[in-house]
Amino acid sequence: MNSTLTESIVSLINNVCVITVMAYAVSHSKCYLDWLDGHRTFKNKSYLAIIFGLFSLYAAAAGGVANVRVLGPMLGGLIGGPAVGIGASFFGGFYRFLDLRYAGASEMALSALLTTFLAGLSGGLVNRWYKGHLPGVWTTAIFAVVFEVFHMALTVAMGYKNEIVISTVNNVAIPMIISHAIGAALFVFITKNIMNTRKLEQEILRLDRLNMVGQMAANVAHEIRNPLTSVRGYLQRMQMKNNYSLGKEHCDLMLEELDRTNLIISEYLLLTKEKVSHRKNCSLNNIINTLYPLLYTNAIAVNSTITLVLKDIPTLYLDENEIRQLLLNLVNNGLDAMPSGGEIVIHTFHKQDKVVLSITDQGSGISPKLMEKLGTPFLTTKTEGTGLGLPICYRIAFRHNASIEAESSQEGTTFTVNF
Repeated sequence: MNSTLTESIVSLINNVCVITVMAYAVSHSKCYLDWLDGHRTFKNKSYLAIIFGLFSLYAAAAGGVANVRVLGPMLGGLIGGPAVGIGASFFGGFYRFLDLRYAGASEMALSALLTTFLAGLSGGLVNRWYKGHLPGVWTTAIFAVVFEVFHMALTVAMGYKNEIVISTVNNVAIPMIISHAIGAALFVFITKNIMNTRKLEQEILRLDRLNMVGQMAANVAHEIRNPLTSVRGYLQRMQMKNNYSLGKEHCDLMLEELDRTNLIISEYLLLTKEKVSHRKNCSLNNIINTLYPLLYTNAIAVNSTITLVLKDIPTLYLDENEIRQLLLNLVNNGLDAMPSGGEIVIHTFHKQDKVVLSITDQGSGISPKLMEKLGTPFLTTKTEGTGLGLPICYRIAFRHNASIEAESSQEGTTFTVNF
């Protein structure tokens, strides 16, 4: 085995080990986790640029012949966007440029600087293409391979007259392509696992809260209803008398408040886990079409419209009343988020082994802090809201072995129910 091949293999192993350690360390840092949770602050953006920049600097200085200098800016761009990717490229890019210039390889120096910046920019563009989400492991590996092939081609094109450049590319091209593919895929794999674990933890926490409220509902709600029923009955008797001393408007107000309290208790009872579901095979599209006149009327009343995009989907094992309740809650939330009017799009489609229901509004979006707490009972931003609408939706989804996901931006919010 010749020395160049040995150096390439040692360099490749070294870089893969460093990437693994870096991926684990970065993925457990507070700023990085805040970024994944949607807190895209300048502080967190600067932190990502510095971390991936330092990794690029280390790779350029100590990565050996198969160094993964461009991987730092590339990953920074994939996760944080163009600004993070370009910011990270300054560290390793300028170090490698000065190092090669000092060694007398000016053609390779310029190529190294250019490709490092392009790695950060291209990673950021992929981030924009995926709307801020990480691409899959295989997609990332292919992207890294394609970019590194471009890197090699650019180096050869800029230094084709220099035998040292051609010789270097011939010796390190394959190890560098392999290093970048493995490194990028490994980092994304670790990151996605951590993201999925955090989502699972949040879902478990949300279900625990719902279970607690459900147990309280079963024990408390009926006890509250009994005295309310008695008070309402006596008020109605007083209302029927012509000479009762309590003003009619006061009596009407008390009855309205009692009815509102009863409504809150009814919603509260929907959270109880002891509720029996009457499920049967039925069409989700038919349920939506049946409910559409009511939804349309509610939308027209607030100067909004509702558009149905219903694709062919298989039948599901559903409780029709509960699915109507889920639809009403999600659509009403969307209408409330558009006080100046707008469009609600209800979309159903078949994706892999799941039937998907999505409801999209054109509101101003949900803040990252509220996104973390979605589904928490009694959490509401409405002046007259009970804070039970979304928890009821989560409970209904749970009873149907479905999951609810939310995506929000300044252009609107989409709630997706995966059956």
